[in-house]
This record gives sequence, C-alpha cells and structure tokens, in this order.
Amino acid sequence: MTSEKSATPIYNAGGIELTACQLHEALLMAGTPELGVPFEDRGRVRIFQSETGHSGPGLYCECVDVEEEGCILLDGSSPAIAPTAQAVDLDMFYIQDTRQFVGNCPMWWGPNGSGYVTRLDEAGRYTEQEAVKQNRTRNTDVPWLCAEIDALSRRTVDFQHMRTREERLAELALTDNQAVGND
Repeated sequence: MTSEKSATPIYNAGGIELTACQLHEALLMAGTPELGVPFEDRGRVRIFQSETGHSGPGLYCECVDVEEEGCILLDGSSPAIAPTAQAVDLDMFYIQDTRQFVGNCPMWWGPNGSGYVTRLDEAGRYTEQEAVKQNRTRNTDVPWLCAEIDALSRRTVDFQHMRTREERLAELALTDNQAVGND
C-alpha cells in the first residue's frame, strides 16, 4: 500500500497490537515449537477481535488446525505470567469430582457445595479440613491445593455459547460493508 503523495510503502495500516503478555498467551496456545516438522504442517493460531466473545469484547486466539480446542481471550492473565498465588490461598483447596468431565475440563465443586462447575473462577475454595472430610465421604471427590491448580490452569471455552464460524464471518462481512459505507 502506498500513499498518493509518495511511493514509499505505508506499513502498519491495519493489524492487531499485542502486549508481550498477550503474545505470550498466543504462543502458549500454539504449543511447543515443532522444529523438525515442515513449516506448513506446524501448529498455527488465528488472532481476531470480537465484541461478543465468551469473555466479552477483546482479542481472542484459536488454534487453526484444532478449532475444537476453542479459543482464549488474550487478556494478559496467562498462568505462566500471572503473579504467584497469595499466601492466603496456600491452605485452600478445590474439590474435583473425578467421576465426570465436560470435554477435557474437570468438574469442580461450587462454593458451599452448591453443585458443580467447570470454571475455576466459579469453583468453591475449601479449607483442608473441609476437603479431606468430603474426600472421606466420597473418595471420587479429590482435594487439590488451589495454588497448584491455579498455576496449571488455562482458559477454555464453553462451546454451547459460541457462534459458528459462518455466523462470525457473516458478522465481519456486515461490519466491513458498514465501514465502507455500503448499504
């Protein structure tokens, strides 16, 4: 793309700006570099802007070749770059119901034993005494230190709220037509 005033190319006319933390999250989503694999067969990610994503407006990243993995909001809160757990969390536990999973997501006890959830931010946090007591009641309810699970967790997507790729592309086409002034 060149300007009418000059033959000098204009760079960065569009594109997406990422912070270092957001770029790090996208790289984590892409996986381990596959140096011995042909370039065209390596894992790829797609980064896109969405106003109606599962976590609200923002930049999202999805695996191109494994779309069923879902997408993540690039918000800079990746566990690999997140601050270490607070001392107050060291003695708190999540309780996992090991009898079932939703996709590859474990089921966690909700707060005060109020059902099950797949999202850690909705999971209950229990004292060691509460967690051990529940495990002795039902050995499939396994206590895990919150600090350990928080350090290993990664965001996932609940697909029941995701629009299809065709719906997203149709919205982008509509947005593009409106931006150009076409009716």
